[in-house]
Amino acid sequence: TWSLVGIESDMPYISESSKDVNLTNELGVYNTVRVLKNVAGMWLLEECRRTWASEGDVYTIPELISLAEDNLNFATLINPNDSCFTLPGAMPSRIVKYCTDRSFQPPRTPGEFAATILKSLANAYRDTVRDIESVTGLTLDTLHILGGGSQISLLNQLTANACQLKVKTGPVEATLFGNIAVQAISAGVISDISAARAMIAHSFESLEFNPVDRLSR
Repeated sequence: TWSLVGIESDMPYISESSKDVNLTNELGVYNTVRVLKNVAGMWLLEECRRTWASEGDVYTIPELISLAEDNLNFATLINPNDSCFTLPGAMPSRIVKYCTDRSFQPPRTPGEFAATILKSLANAYRDTVRDIESVTGLTLDTLHILGGGSQISLLNQLTANACQLKVKTGPVEATLFGNIAVQAISAGVISDISAARAMIAHSFESLEFNPVDRLSR
């Protein structure tokens, strides 16, 4: 539903600039800090699905992803983090209103809605990455996408294109792996977090997406 976009750091970033871009500092594992921002995830598309299903048009996520790929030339983009998209219900109508209020061409078909949402999400990730780089002074070269969203290859590629970063995926069950790793370290089965990460990295297939221009046009 939501995406958490951020970095792992050995220090918090507490400044006017971090406040201005709504970055938060969360305590991570072993005295690390997760410097991150909440970004809309698949919420908009799931809510569109819910509305269409209530009207008798049932789509699976894979079907909508395929339709989105066929409609990537549809140019309208939205701000998926706008407060008008926060509450559930009537998401297609709210997206149309957002567009017409700004004189944007509104999407009409499920494929156009899906393409608009996915491309807009990729741009939101890009904006957050740039905010993080600006606040921290870091230059990032790889974006790791974890959890269920990592299974959407089209979004991974659009994100690589928008961010101009290499994207690496997985694990899908990232929370589960993390919990097991911390317990294994505490039990003395694994020596430290570096060893745990190496073990996890060898336990699943990771896909890599490099920036190309074809999908982002």
